[in-house]
Amino acid sequence: MKRTLAQIGGSGSGHVIPSRAHRRSSVGASLNHHVRHVAHDGDARLIEHRQRRLGQPDGRPAFRSSGFQRDTLAPLALMAVSHFAMDYAKTRWLGDRLWSFSLDQAVHISVLVALALAWPDLARQSLWGMAPSDVQLQIYAVLSVVCGAVVGVPVGGVVIKKLVEPLAPTSAPPNGPLPTAPIIGMRSAGRYIGWLERGLTITFILIGHPEGVGFLLAAKSILRFRDVQDQTDRHQAEYIIIGTFLSFGWALFAALATKAALAHWFAPL
Repeated sequence: MKRTLAQIGGSGSGHVIPSRAHRRSSVGASLNHHVRHVAHDGDARLIEHRQRRLGQPDGRPAFRSSGFQRDTLAPLALMAVSHFAMDYAKTRWLGDRLWSFSLDQAVHISVLVALALAWPDLARQSLWGMAPSDVQLQIYAVLSVVCGAVVGVPVGGVVIKKLVEPLAPTSAPPNGPLPTAPIIGMRSAGRYIGWLERGLTITFILIGHPEGVGFLLAAKSILRFRDVQDQTDRHQAEYIIIGTFLSFGWALFAALATKAALAHWFAPL
């Protein structure tokens, strides 16, 4: 039976010469350790980047069950009191006008931003504060889409109604006779049409097909052509055109803001 070079050297001089298989195994072990070290560093940097985006110093959620109720009572109380006080002031003294509505919403948003800055740990103590960082990013992305849809569709209807309310026709056409019979349409059809057009606009922008907005605008223009072509009531025609452009403009604003929020949460790592 043939002996290896390591056995020959070991029997004669007392020095062990490593065999070729031993050298290969040593190199393989070193490369394996290096690859694991690089992979660990890459995972650590990835986790650190995600935690930094979420505002967390490390990978452990800062949920403290013992102080959760104590830490949240003060901001919740301040939010409730400020919202009630502003709504009461608007109802009692300011009235239901555009500037009072804008002031009311500005105060509400300012209070929420101030509370978020004063208590930055509240997000970590939420229901999803115990979830991994990648799951939290997905939750915030979903919340961004929900907020964009709420602001763009129902809230947009309220804002547009406040904006066009001073422009609404208040009497019969001055240059034409009174209609013989009132035109009866679907109840709250204008509201639902506005919701659909803004919802579809936001959807087209988010899925990456802005050309759908042009198709939607053309379709509505065709349907509104009979109302606009009436030369005896230009006020009504201009009122419809202004409301349409305001509706699409508000939907585009909400869609672009939502898209920017999604780009923030899903930014390249």
